[in-house]
Order: sequence, then structure tokens, then C-alpha cells
Amino acid sequence: MNTNDVTIIIRSVGERTTDKCIENIKAVFDTDAIELIQNVTPFQDMLKRCFEIGIEKKRKWTLCIDADIFIEKTKFEHFFSNAEFWIETNDCFCFTPCVFDYLMDKSRSAGIHLYNTRLLYEAINCIEYSSLRPETSVKRQMADKGYKSLAINYTVGIHDFFNSYESLMMKGLLHVKKHANKDALIVDWERKAHEDKNFEWLLKVVEIANTIPQGEMKVDACWARSIIHQHYNEFPIQPELTDEEISFALEKYAIIEPTIEILGNKANNSNKKKGTIINRIKKLFC
Repeated sequence: MNTNDVTIIIRSVGERTTDKCIENIKAVFDTDAIELIQNVTPFQDMLKRCFEIGIEKKRKWTLCIDADIFIEKTKFEHFFSNAEFWIETNDCFCFTPCVFDYLMDKSRSAGIHLYNTRLLYEAINCIEYSSLRPETSVKRQMADKGYKSLAINYTVGIHDFFNSYESLMMKGLLHVKKHANKDALIVDWERKAHEDKNFEWLLKVVEIANTIPQGEMKVDACWARSIIHQHYNEFPIQPELTDEEISFALEKYAIIEPTIEILGNKANNSNKKKGTIINRIKKLFC
């Protein structure tokens, strides 16, 4: 993996995991050349700044990583090598691997996006401030222009583990307002709250979310924090996050699926012959 071709950006809004995330990403890429963007809100402005940095750096790839993501090195290298293959044969805008999501209890596409820098000039004009899914909205608009994005069903790390109680509530607020399966999600949180204090704090935000009209919801960490603080000003002090905790979670949840078959309308015989091809395309915006 040639890191000289990649601008690596970590996006933080004060997560407890930020410092450890930076350590993890430096180890994965064996570089100190990390761009850290902190506390830029709303998220649409954060996304715009990421695109601007990618354009300024002029590297082939712009990799955006949320500060509550931890990556397993060999798995990401596998994902990246296949993204390189796909960009040679298709005019793709973005590649997204899966991470195991703590709050959703499943592996899904979230928090890490590998952008084709050449197309960021067009993408920066596709950012919508009215959307609760700004990054997905950009991908769909770029797909309308003919530049598809691939979400790859291949788990490279973990997401939303080890957050502070405040951050959990901020994230939970957005989850409850934007996900169609929120009722099932809340039932799952209620079940887990008996054994995991994190989910007790997540459940506290449900009542708060019910007081916010859908049209007033924002993807804005500062706004979400102010809403939470109207109800909760103090949170228990959590112990310092350790490398052992992170390594244990990565080993347990960053799972590689064994197959390497490609599914999707662009698969062909030459793809099947490439032994490191990622197991399957989860979603294709085209």
C-alpha cells in the first residue's frame, strides 16, 4: 500500500477515542502524515473541508476516517488493493468498506470513505445542507453524473466502540432520528442495557429525540451537544482507554468473510481471476 498516493484525514468532534484513533491510523499506514480536522460543524462543512484538503494535497486518494474508527492493518490493505484494481477498470467516485458498528450490532458501511481525489472538484458542489445523510447524498448525486460508489461487504475494523457517554448520546440522537428501523434499534438497546451501562445512556436520549421535530434535526455535533446538555450536564468519568481494549475488540469483531466472489453487474471473468478481490459488492450507486 503506497501511502504517498493517499491523503489521510481524521474527522473529530471531540470523541474520547480521537488520540487512540490517530495512533491506530499512523500504525496502519506507517506514517505521521495525518490531517486532523477538529470540531468543524455542521457535518456538511466538515465534509467540504475534507474535500478541499484532498484537492489541495493532489494525491490520488483522499481517505476520510471518523475519530471513533479503529482499523485492522491487513484487512484494510486487502480492501485498498482491490479499490486500486476497481479504479483502473471503472470510473468510481468512492469506496466504502464495512466496520463492525457497536450501536447497530452489525457490520455496516460507516465512518470510513476512500475518495477518488480527481472527482472531488465536482463532489464539493453536491453537498446538501438539508440532508441527514450528507455523504450518501453526495454519492447519489455523483452517481447521477456517472461516477458510481461501491460499498464493499468486507469488514476492516470497528466503529463507535469506547465513546464517552456524552458522545454516545449525541450519536444516539442522530440514529433515532435518521434510521427507519429505530423501533427495533431501541428494543435492542433496552435488551443490552441490563448488562452494558453504555446502552443505559443511549436510552436516555430516546425521550429527548421525541421532542425534536424531524425537520429541525441537524447533523451538527455542536447543536446535538447543546441539546444533550439541556438535560444532562454531568457524566461519569471513564477510565483511560487502553491499547489492550482496542486490540481485543478488533480481534473479536473485525471479521473477514472467507469468500472472494464478486457480485454485481460489473463482475467479469478477469475479476474472478484476481485472487485478492474483495468478497462481494454490498451496494452499488450507479
